[in-house]
Amino acid sequence: MKRRGDRMKATVFAFLTLAATVGAGAVHAEDAAGAWAGTIDDHMAVLVHIDKAADGYTGRFEAHEEPVSRPDPKAFSSVVETLSATPDHLVFAVPVVGGHFDAHWDATKKAWAGTFQWGPGGNVSQITMRRTTAATFADLPRPPPRPDGTADIAKMDEVVRAYAANDQFMGTVLVSKHGKVVFDKAYGYADLEWQTPMTTDAKLRIGSMTKQFTAAAILLLEERGKLKTDDLIKTYLPDAPASWQKITIHNLLTHTSGLPNYTAQPGFQALMRQASTPKDVIALFRDKPLDFEPDTNWAYSNSNYFLLGLIIEKVSGQTYADFLKTNILTPLHMDATGYDINAEVLSHRALGYAPGMHGLENAGFVDMTTPYSAGAMYSTTHDLLTWENALYGGRVLSAASLKKMTAPYKAGYGYGLFIHSEDGRATIEHGGNINGFNSEMAHYPDDDVNIIVLDNIEGATASVMHNALLRLAHGETVTVPAVRKEVHVDRTILQSYVGTYELSPAFSIAFTLEGDQLVSQATGQGKLPVFAQSNTLFFAKAVDAQIEFFKDDKGKVAYLILHQGGRDVKGVRKQD
Repeated sequence: MKRRGDRMKATVFAFLTLAATVGAGAVHAEDAAGAWAGTIDDHMAVLVHIDKAADGYTGRFEAHEEPVSRPDPKAFSSVVETLSATPDHLVFAVPVVGGHFDAHWDATKKAWAGTFQWGPGGNVSQITMRRTTAATFADLPRPPPRPDGTADIAKMDEVVRAYAANDQFMGTVLVSKHGKVVFDKAYGYADLEWQTPMTTDAKLRIGSMTKQFTAAAILLLEERGKLKTDDLIKTYLPDAPASWQKITIHNLLTHTSGLPNYTAQPGFQALMRQASTPKDVIALFRDKPLDFEPDTNWAYSNSNYFLLGLIIEKVSGQTYADFLKTNILTPLHMDATGYDINAEVLSHRALGYAPGMHGLENAGFVDMTTPYSAGAMYSTTHDLLTWENALYGGRVLSAASLKKMTAPYKAGYGYGLFIHSEDGRATIEHGGNINGFNSEMAHYPDDDVNIIVLDNIEGATASVMHNALLRLAHGETVTVPAVRKEVHVDRTILQSYVGTYELSPAFSIAFTLEGDQLVSQATGQGKLPVFAQSNTLFFAKAVDAQIEFFKDDKGKVAYLILHQGGRDVKGVRKQD
């Protein structure tokens, strides 16, 4: 049940050293001075500024994931320490990542064109750089739109297929613009064992996208005078502990309560595999101290929306599922949407999968009484489009309530929704991640665009893929993304990584070798296979994270760097 903001990206900070020999010809060393702009694999923008100095060259190297108008935790800026060039050959190194750039001058394109290898034996990326007058990424020209400004449907399909071909996506995708569906397709299988093809009317679990329905239910009750969002939750939960006495319904809705996240508690993994009562779930966090005083900070916590479900039931006199059905789903004719019940025989249900050691596996079981009002719903892309049109069209809530729901509070979170600017466009969105499924749904009010992605492979692909679909929906051009590819690594190298690495006093990651598969297991978590991109760089398929191993000066693996969530965290290897 993860929000889209939980997407995890690698951050690399590198000091760049350029080295070659000076020569004469079509491109002289003097010509290297100035600004160069280009791309790595056509999706990461590069900007290099080089100045002539008395003893050589100085400069700076910058890189930023496209589009450069959107903040990117992966971006980095590096000092250029040395530079020289032959007439047609440029070479530089990135020592901290072991990277190697090697390019030749293409007189026809008037550009440096070559490769960048991510570490010895690592993946090889394509890179091209041309002269530019841009001083910053903001000065770089944006990709030209299609002449008619329409969405590139064929390219959308190409983007999705790139992920589907690598077993990183199966599911349904829908894009609408100006009230019309422009893209509506299904990929892969709803049931791998029976090879049942996915269809656009397949029902998939939507995880934390459930939260916006919970928030709307609370606002409906407020409109009817049954409660107020400023009410203290102890009014409706009389057995609330003393530490909860200052928490309001608004705090729950906006993740400003300070309540610990129950899905991150030690007993959750065992609890989620069995039918549980609200009391069972609340016991995971009831006696824990608050992470912060209410309304003083922000932290995403499923506990907030679990309690909101109980408040809905208390005030309405209905079960959470029945309230949604009678007050939202049935009036909107969302017949393919509901609260998931494990035992129910549900037509067109898509099964959930997870990346495993030898390909896709059946996802781990979760009893849907555990996610409850924080993430237990299922739906289809068609029904979710109905929801988007109704919600933002004023057919669910009053104008005042909708304004309240879509106002950005702390961290840009509204009521069950993230509100921010994406690529310069106003954005209202939320994703979901639950065993076997990940999802993303975004609304762009300025030009009435909706993008909905439902995936029955757990991970982060839905939100990552959404970025390209957004640009294509607005008539911009994109290059089909370079999806992470597995490479073979000798078993002796894998064996050298086996051990435990401490990232903090309370958190370690242990690596074991099961056959020829390197498997990680973090403190308090299950096993997670990791796959090689190179001899030293590995990635997980279930989450968007990378792990890089480093040796000491004696050639022994000494530590790792976990690239995840826009952060780089070092883990020192414990003594065997």
